[in-house]
Amino acid sequence: MPDELKKFLQRELEELKQNKVRAIALGVCLLILLIFLISDDSGGEEIILNETPLPVTKDLPAVNLPEKKSPDGVTLVLGANAEKLFIGDPFAGKEKPKTSPKPKPIELPPIVIQPPPQEKPVKLEEKIILTGTAISGEKKLAMFLRGKETLFLTIGEEIGGKKIFDISPDFVTFEGGEKFFIQKELK
Repeated sequence: MPDELKKFLQRELEELKQNKVRAIALGVCLLILLIFLISDDSGGEEIILNETPLPVTKDLPAVNLPEKKSPDGVTLVLGANAEKLFIGDPFAGKEKPKTSPKPKPIELPPIVIQPPPQEKPVKLEEKIILTGTAISGEKKLAMFLRGKETLFLTIGEEIGGKKIFDISPDFVTFEGGEKFFIQKELK
């Protein structure tokens, strides 16, 4: 190498040692250049020149059609009848008629109707009268009269040894399906 080139490269090397940011930038640039050189894709499209070219079609001579205008000032186009004009995709192919498959019948399971549970009167040892019920949303309350004592009970509580299962507007259902109806006294 000539002496001038050695001095130039020596000066640049000293400068890179002093400025590390430049050295990193130079390294990145060299890496990118190396990647481009390695990934050079020379396998592009190959054109074979000894093949016979496709025949060239000749354009028909242009014919100037007489320009016709309607009374409204609209230019009429020959052959553009609304009744005969068809605009569509020439590459779509023929449309096949749409046929829907026959629906399969739905098989339902057999309906089994069970008789309601037999209403058995609640047999209590004490004289207890259901005097009313109160239902507000999910809160349900039953009012019982036991002797001279009035009891307000909710679902899950017991009276006369029976546990309340549900409270409806006209009766209270105990566990086991027994129903106790509201007793109305005649005056």
